[in-house]
Amino acid sequence: MARCASADGSDEFAVRPVTPADETALRLMYRRCTPLTRYHRFLSVGPDIPEAHLCAALSRKAGTDALLVAPVVAPGQAIALGSTHPYSPGVAELGLLVEDTWQRNGLGRLLLHRLAERCVQQGVAALTAQTLCGRRTLLSAVLAEGAGPAEYGPLSDTVRITVPLAAKSLTDARP
Repeated sequence: MARCASADGSDEFAVRPVTPADETALRLMYRRCTPLTRYHRFLSVGPDIPEAHLCAALSRKAGTDALLVAPVVAPGQAIALGSTHPYSPGVAELGLLVEDTWQRNGLGRLLLHRLAERCVQQGVAALTAQTLCGRRTLLSAVLAEGAGPAEYGPLSDTVRITVPLAAKSLTDARP
């Protein structure tokens, strides 16, 4: 488990791998997210986290990785989730969800950075993500994490971005 502080130092967070014991915390975090946040992440606004995504986050399958962020003062409460899973040979698909009240604190970028570093350690050559075309913050964060030119693939109102990875220092990321 790693600890970090918000940019202004007012909040301290724990970042750790997801375990099967986190199922309830992840379900509750999803329910606290607004329909817009749910749609941005899952392209649906259902009342419960999609089971396939929850199972993937809780899975210990080879190539699958998931990290959770919790406030140090409430270690059982999930406020952000980042995950990667195999998309194609040498490429991992990225998913990020940050609870609305904790957005704009750098937690998504922190998770992206940590997951990218873990992917590099596992020999993954590139990250890919599918998102809405208007999600400029996510698109720029993925581009910043990449080590070369990005490939874009339009998918109607969504876009798939794929960037090559290179080893980077954890100290470069701060919430």
